[in-house]
Amino acid sequence: MVTRYAAGTLQPRALAAMPGDSQVSLVPSSVREALLDPHWRRAMEEEYAALLANQTWDLVPRPPGSNIVTGKWI
Repeated sequence: MVTRYAAGTLQPRALAAMPGDSQVSLVPSSVREALLDPHWRRAMEEEYAALLANQTWDLVPRPPGSNIVTGKWI
């Protein structure tokens, strides 16, 4: 397999338009910026729905005195 990096192809600053979309969205620099863009917001909502549908995680009680690592959107 040849990666885009090995092939010399860099990731574009803009996302490819989705079918039916007339414009291309730039890659946001923050979650707040992404939430303001309807294309990015829809993509995040679809990703979250897929995680829930696939039962990716289970919520469990936090053990007393434990250090919890938070999750972040990247």
